[in-house]
Amino acid sequence: MSKRLIKSNIENFLQTGDHDPFFAQFQGNDHLDRIRGGHRTLIEALLAEMQTRAASVATPKFAALPQDIRAFSRRKIEPMVRGLFKREEQEPLISLLSNSVEFVTPDTAQSLIERVDLHSAWLIANLYLDSIGAGAISGEATPIVGFSVNTTCYVSHTYFLEYTDYLFADYVVHEAAHVFHNSRRRNAGLMGKKEDAWLLPIEYRKRETFAYACEAYSRICELAKDSQARRSMLEELKYLPPPPDERVDSDEYTKLLTKAVNRRNGWKAILEGCSVQRSS
Repeated sequence: MSKRLIKSNIENFLQTGDHDPFFAQFQGNDHLDRIRGGHRTLIEALLAEMQTRAASVATPKFAALPQDIRAFSRRKIEPMVRGLFKREEQEPLISLLSNSVEFVTPDTAQSLIERVDLHSAWLIANLYLDSIGAGAISGEATPIVGFSVNTTCYVSHTYFLEYTDYLFADYVVHEAAHVFHNSRRRNAGLMGKKEDAWLLPIEYRKRETFAYACEAYSRICELAKDSQARRSMLEELKYLPPPPDERVDSDEYTKLLTKAVNRRNGWKAILEGCSVQRSS
């Protein structure tokens, strides 16, 4: 493969996160050899670009993480799992998700990039650079604080910075909520007759509404001491701008949270409002 074609492939990957999954234009003794070599070439180029851009930031933003990340993640995720799943399924899921939250920091960014698929690596690099004030590599990279792949949630270290005044944001809960419709029961170790089913049957068009409603409700439950306080927080939320995502139906989002704060198990109210409706 010529240097010109190598450079073209690298530039395309850095700008879009896309690549030829077969690495057909790369040299190698066989198909597997081409894939390994192409993957390594693109990862090395991504890391080099990330390190160059990070070094150009005079005063990067860093956040201190809790000493026990797993305990912190468990505290955030546990109420949602206990509200949405059967008793016998709760502990395996809480344990899985608590150990699957990865915070992207200066100490972890490179190691995370080196062990994931290429598109996830591209997302992590752009998320990290944006978090330290270096700006994303590509204009095509949507500014994000986190994303999830299968049962793993990647969250920026800026989660711990007081960079937002939005009281109802919790990106750990948000990304964990996406795991429920992105991962099948067997991948989470839940066996049985429906092991090939998704963890939760969330309707496709309601996935973001579900995740935003879960994170807002988690904050309401975390901060409010009783039902009256929860209703007061809901009224406060109604006067705030809706979630900044065009995929979210703001009216439906508010209705879900209204039902949630008026139910003993508000998590079930959110799930019921976002589940795929089965035909009778």
